[in-house]
Amino acid sequence: MLLAGAAIGPAILAPIMNSLIEKYGVTTALHALGIIFFVSIAACGWLIVTPPAGWVPRGWTPPAVTAGTAGAATEKTWKQMMATPLFWAMILLMACAATAGNMLVSSAKPIAVLQVGGGFGMEAAAFGAIIVSISTLANFAGRLSFGALYDKIGPNRSLLISLGATIVAMAAMSAASNAFFFTVCIVVLGFAFGGVLVIFPPMTSRNFGMKNLGINYGIMFIGYAIGGYIGPKLATAFVGPDPAATNYYRGAYIGAIVVGIVGIAIVALIMWLEKRQRAALTATATA
Repeated sequence: MLLAGAAIGPAILAPIMNSLIEKYGVTTALHALGIIFFVSIAACGWLIVTPPAGWVPRGWTPPAVTAGTAGAATEKTWKQMMATPLFWAMILLMACAATAGNMLVSSAKPIAVLQVGGGFGMEAAAFGAIIVSISTLANFAGRLSFGALYDKIGPNRSLLISLGATIVAMAAMSAASNAFFFTVCIVVLGFAFGGVLVIFPPMTSRNFGMKNLGINYGIMFIGYAIGGYIGPKLATAFVGPDPAATNYYRGAYIGAIVVGIVGIAIVALIMWLEKRQRAALTATATA
């Protein structure tokens, strides 16, 4: 729910910032935004209290976790975490999972304008702007949905669904030539991308413990930054020779599909590594 709030932020702030820029200019708009952020964050920060050690909600008993269960994890420091093959598989998977979504975030509007033009009675520029908002809302819904999905089927199956939907959406977008079909692809892609940020935090704690989750996930999040670097590069490095052609971005779609397939292979590797870790924990507990 918290990460879904972060997803909806751009949809709220974008029109406010556009209005401020038009009326007062870029510098004044940035000053205003800085003041708003400072006051709101400081006010909310004063309301947050760190719970005492061992605190649990009233009436709730944490489920018993044994060495043989899927969620079992020894508490690892960041150095211990980085010494495991599982960490490197997970950070690479996060990079793969974030690539297609970040490509969309950086290029959704120009892709829509070039590939489809106008749609739903709107000019090309207006349609491109609407596509960005639709993508944001789909991402919001995806974060909520994949959070619930994680609780039901776990991280690996959730990631397979996210990656599979991303691959299907990218393949469909390569052939999308009308506004309706293109919008459906954007919704699927934005929804699938929403799962990335909500799956990896609990997945990190599941495999490396809760005690050092702050620093451990901070390091794991570098994988998202890698995807943020690769995604926009795909949108520019693998495009066609003619910027006016409707298939200009087809090479970028194919590149994102390949990255998604690599991600699925890494999920299979992670499942094997987790199984090996559980076996090691079980052997230690029974020794």
